[in-house]
Parts: sequence; structure tokens; C-alpha cells
Amino acid sequence: MDKPKEQPRKLSPKPKPRYLQGVAAKPEKKLSQEEIVKSLKLQIQKQKQELDFREGEIQKLTRFNEDKRDKIAELHQELEEEKKSRIENEEGLRKQYNDLQKTFQQRISHLESQMTEMRTQNEKDMKVQRERVENAEKEIKEKEKTIKEQSTSLENITREFGDLLNEAIRKMNDKMDGRNYATLKHTANSPKSPKNKKVFDYEGDFM
Repeated sequence: MDKPKEQPRKLSPKPKPRYLQGVAAKPEKKLSQEEIVKSLKLQIQKQKQELDFREGEIQKLTRFNEDKRDKIAELHQELEEEKKSRIENEEGLRKQYNDLQKTFQQRISHLESQMTEMRTQNEKDMKVQRERVENAEKEIKEKEKTIKEQSTSLENITREFGDLLNEAIRKMNDKMDGRNYATLKHTANSPKSPKNKKVFDYEGDFM
């Protein structure tokens, strides 16, 4: 089936130039050659003015667009600089944070190491102190035992010495008593003694 033919679009009439708008149409009449040239010159002059006006508007619009483009470029540059500065600041802050974290970790590790060393040293010192106390208690017990043994030995020696001394004194006394008895007896038997009878009477005491 054949498609219906499209009707050609009617073109809208071309608008009149600005300088001709509002001017009533004059009835056509025959113009002379000079009038035609003059009219053409006038139209050319008006068209040139219109063209100059449009060129001025275009230049203004171009300057406006250039200023706008420069402003956009400036804003874009500022945005890029701000972005770069923010990235640098973030990197600096991140670096500072990492450095602080690293420093804190090192300090914590150092403190933990010191605490471990101090705990180990403290345990060693306590062990040494405990051993010293135990050794001192052991020495004290040994000395007390030695003193007790020496005291017992000294008491035994003193007792034995006392016994020996008493025995020696007893023997000495016995010996002296024997000598005294013999002397008294000899004196009693002597005829020259004025106390024969009295001395002899003590004989029983030495028997």
C-alpha cells in the first residue's frame, strides 16, 4: 500500500527588518534611477548599521562568554588547588597519625619490655633474697645448734673439771689429813711435849 504523500510545509513569511517595522507600505510608483540608487544606498546604510549593531552584540556576548569561561577556568583552578591542598592535608594528617601510632606502639612495646625486664629482675631479686633468708635461717640454726652443742660440751667439761677438782681436793685433803695425823701422833709420843695427854686424846678424831 502506497504511503500518502506528505504535504510541503508552508514557510512563514520573512520578518521585516527592524528599521522597516512599523512603516506603512507605500503605494508602488515608478522611481527614477537616482531615487532607486538613493534608496538602495539608504537600505545598504541601514543594513550596515544593523550589521554593526549585531556585531557589537556578538562582541559583547563573546566577551561575556570569554569572561564567563575565564571565571569558570579560574573557579576550576581554585577547585583543583583546593582539592590538591585537601589531599595534601589528608596525606599529612594520615602521615602524622601513622607516625603517632608508630611512636605509641614503640613506646608501648618499650614499656612492656621494661615491665617484663623489671618483673623478671624483681623475681630474681626476690629469689635471691629468699635464698639469702633461707641461708641466714640455716646458718642461724646451725650456729644455735653449734652453740647448744658447745654449751652442752662446756657444761660436761665444767662438770668433769669440777669432779676432777673435787677429787683432787678430796685427795689433797686426805693426804693432808694423813700428814697431820702422823705429825700429831709423833708429837704425842714425844716425852718432851707438855701436852702429851691432850694431843693424844684427839687420835680418835683422825682414825
